[in-house]
Amino acid sequence: MKKTSVTGIVVAICILALFLFVKLSMLIYKTDRSGAKIKTGSSLDPFDPVVATLPDLSSMLSKIYISEIEIKKVKPGQSVQITLDAFHDKPITGHVASIANIGEQLPNSDSKMFEVMIKIDNSDSRLLPSMTTSNRVMIKSYDKVVYIPVECVQTGEDSVPFVYTKEGKKQIVIPGEINDKNMIIEKGLKPGTAIWLMTPDNTNKFRLAGKDLVPAIRELEKLKRKESIPYTEKKLMSKSANRSVS
Repeated sequence: MKKTSVTGIVVAICILALFLFVKLSMLIYKTDRSGAKIKTGSSLDPFDPVVATLPDLSSMLSKIYISEIEIKKVKPGQSVQITLDAFHDKPITGHVASIANIGEQLPNSDSKMFEVMIKIDNSDSRLLPSMTTSNRVMIKSYDKVVYIPVECVQTGEDSVPFVYTKEGKKQIVIPGEINDKNMIIEKGLKPGTAIWLMTPDNTNKFRLAGKDLVPAIRELEKLKRKESIPYTEKKLMSKSANRSVS
């Protein structure tokens, strides 16, 4: 009788613990083929009898898509700054966990997109499944470089980039890496040079400087044209070359 009593208590405690866990956790009900949430009376697929899942909120992933032109810059392990659309005040961090090998065509996209999974570094009570996030993948970081706002750089009909300086020069520059706000200037500007943010008046009075940089700019343009070949096209070209050799 004692053995039966003890077993009954253990079973009761286990059931109570499971009930409390479900109550304190988030329960995500599965949907059927029509998209309706499974509920009482729903028919279950014998090959997929899952009714609901309990997500592990201590290990969260953010899914993003990156175009085939930019995907070559993304590598596993790169750090990511993540901002929740619902909470802009405190960004969280993560890192690139995986990159899809095959691109896919998404709505409103002309190029193939590659799925990239971002692993969030630490658990955050604000994070909930299906929340919308903004992700900034840190491709590279630079120290001791000359950089200026993107809108300062202009190009003429010859596609040669230049900036207007406060000294009255139309200074040709060699641009480097760029993000959505700033551009690194490889050559043509010294630190501390004052430049115009907007196109100044009487631009015909500015004297052209830096013509010796034009040949280097043309060489960079050739390299960029080669690098702009989409990732999927490069892979296809590589496979074709391998077949011809074999």
